Amino acid sequence: KEKKVAAFDVDISTLDLEAAGLPVVDLLWMDVQGAEGQVLAGAAETLKRTKAVFIEVALTESPYKGAALYPQISARLQADNFVCVGLGIDAWNGTGNAFFVRDLEKLVGK
Repeated sequence: KEKKVAAFDVDISTLDLEAAGLPVVDLLWMDVQGAEGQVLAGAAETLKRTKAVFIEVALTESPYKGAALYPQISARLQADNFVCVGLGIDAWNGTGNAFFVRDLEKLVGK
């Protein structure tokens, strides 16, 4: 059976643009199939108003071409005072989820 190729025009945006009207983001949950680094790149202002981030990560090799790995994602979030407080990784493929919290010291009462 012959496969047909189709092309589509789609609108793209940034998280900063889409979340501009939100005064605070309690939890940013992100699973965008390897585009997490790109989403974070367009979220500088939103991250300043975000309390926690739950994000899909890969430790050594992502199944998605060009995806940012955990060290890059962690460094980006640490630059905005987020700390990784939870990391669940599948030993079979090195992928999983990470939970980052901003200003951990304030949350634990120090």
